[in-house]
Amino acid sequence: MTKFKTYKSALDWIYKREQEGVKLGLDNIKKLLDLTGNPQNSFPSIHIAGTNGKGSTSVFLSYILSNSGYKIGLLTKPHIKDFRERIRINNEKISEYDIIDIVNNSYKIAEKINVTFFEYFVYLAYEYFKSKNVDISIIEAGLGGRLDATNIINSIICIITNIDFDHTKTLGNRLDYIAFEKASILKPGVKVITAENKKIPFNVIRRMAEALNLNVVKLDDNIKYELIDFNEDFYKANFYSKKEKYLNLKIPLLGEHQLRNSALSILTSEELIKLGYNLNSQTIIKGIENTVWHGRFTLIKDNNRTIIIDVGHNPDGQLKVFKTYNQLYGSKKPLLLIGAVKGKDFESMLKIWKGYAKYFYIAPPDNKRALSLNEMKYFAEKLDLPFSAYDNSIIAIKSALKQKDDNIIITGSFYLAGEIWNYLQKTTKFSSLPSP
Repeated sequence: MTKFKTYKSALDWIYKREQEGVKLGLDNIKKLLDLTGNPQNSFPSIHIAGTNGKGSTSVFLSYILSNSGYKIGLLTKPHIKDFRERIRINNEKISEYDIIDIVNNSYKIAEKINVTFFEYFVYLAYEYFKSKNVDISIIEAGLGGRLDATNIINSIICIITNIDFDHTKTLGNRLDYIAFEKASILKPGVKVITAENKKIPFNVIRRMAEALNLNVVKLDDNIKYELIDFNEDFYKANFYSKKEKYLNLKIPLLGEHQLRNSALSILTSEELIKLGYNLNSQTIIKGIENTVWHGRFTLIKDNNRTIIIDVGHNPDGQLKVFKTYNQLYGSKKPLLLIGAVKGKDFESMLKIWKGYAKYFYIAPPDNKRALSLNEMKYFAEKLDLPFSAYDNSIIAIKSALKQKDDNIIITGSFYLAGEIWNYLQKTTKFSSLPSP
């Protein structure tokens, strides 16, 4: 008898896995995959770890490969609004029906070994990709890499985007420690590509690769790029690899940091060509120019102002939001609606905006991991910021929207971004806002 007959009931069961907490380690996911026929071995994978840029690089690659005729599985996390955002084939979200079907066929096994939410989500993606016969999957690592549930795949390429401070309680508070955790996705025989250029973390990546007899393909040694022009629609740039010129490429994801993510996806594409994949400069350019990835400096026009939603959730991410805003809008000081979850360096995130943001609206995301309002107020007061604090983000955005001509930035957390996105979609004025 079928236990789960609706998407909601299946999704509720998946979220119930959160009661198992977080289990760093591979024993549980190995058991689950062994008991379900190891679906992850049915397709080759590109594994992507790093502090920031994983999602954007993954999506650029997905569009490049799907534009080149391949069937591409994509696993990213977390989602903004809908769980199904996490699992896609050729950039289309997994269907509710497929989730119901897979949960019904596997929930008994998962319950028997006390699988966590993240472990089951990873399995769900692998099972879905196997069932749809993908040509290749692109897998974004979760926390770190070494003990992450994604770290049991048939990798052909491992990418490390960059190394910076995040999840320091788990990954360590030194860049070499963090680099070790993330570079632990490397496996014998894979191609290794990195955009990291800081000496200490790069040397860790290089040494770990050499221990497996692997060479490291370093972005800055292989591709140069230059910004030509930018506006609210795209950033235009030239890219020069050792093999090709990619000229006047219009990148739809805003910010100079997206040039680096684009370059990393171009370099990876050229390595895939060496492995026999049928890509060329035109399909690479078209893939990047067609990329859609919501929540990455997404602009929403509202008469004389712009509302910006960005999921930047650590100091490095916030610095990228700040630089992009400053580049596009200069002296037009924004209102900042910000919140964060526990374990994030909220004080450093606020410091980036001190003296530039006109006013701060502080609100915790509606999530059990949220940093408390009192903790966030403490840091705002410590930095002597002009701010108001709110029990939830909806009250905060309603208040911010009353300031008719000021640009508003919503940032600090995927969860916060999702709440505001959902609220705006339900209002008449912003009802045409697309779903992530």
